[in-house]
This record gives sequence, structure tokens and C-alpha cells, in this order.
Amino acid sequence: MKSHLIYNDSVAFCKKCGYRVVTIESKEEQTFLASQMKIHIPTPRSSYNNHGDNDGFFLDFYNPEGNQTIRMDNKSIVLFTIFADGQPNGMHHYIAAMGYDNWLWHDVAKRDRFQTVCEIGIKEFYVW
Repeated sequence: MKSHLIYNDSVAFCKKCGYRVVTIESKEEQTFLASQMKIHIPTPRSSYNNHGDNDGFFLDFYNPEGNQTIRMDNKSIVLFTIFADGQPNGMHHYIAAMGYDNWLWHDVAKRDRFQTVCEIGIKEFYVW
């Protein structure tokens, strides 16, 4: 969990392993992933160094207009979202679950760095 990657590197890493960057499609999946991340990062921090490292993870979602979230892999509209208050604020277009905010979603810059969570098949998750 010490590795922090920008979005494109997270995608490349997951793809190299035969996975994809995680998507969350229900409250149950959100709760499960949050509980798993709390094991790995019991005291999450936000942007704690000059590299833009954050304790959290990218989702394979994109919010181009600040009002509708779509999946990156198939361009479908995301029906389940759990954004923090005031999010998405339209400042950035990528989406991450932020540990310091109880794993709620924020729009983030593509250059921000997070832990990588990959998935394969029927919701098998792997955290790096």
C-alpha cells in the first residue's frame, strides 16, 4: 500500500495484471471496499506530500461535465454514486474514493496519485 500512482499508471498496472481499475456499482460494494481499505490504511491522509499522494483509490469513472458520471471502460452512465458533500465540484474530471473523507467520492486531478485497486470478473478485488 506504499505505492501511489497517477490514473494512467493505475490503468496500465491493472491491465498488465489482467485486471481493470475498480468500479463500484452498489452501496454493498462501497461498504466492502471501504472496510478493506481501512485494514490497509487505518489512518488515511489527504495530499500529504509534494507529489500529490493521497490515501484513497481511483475509480474507473469519469465526470466530464461535473454532473454525470460515466464508466471509462464502456462509456455507460454510472447509476450508483456516493459523492461527498460539495462533490463533484467540476474542478476535475477523474473520480477517487478519499480515505480521509470516509471513502466518499471526490473529483480529482488526473495527476493526483493514489493506491491502486484492481478488479477482475465478478467483483474480485486486489489492492496494491
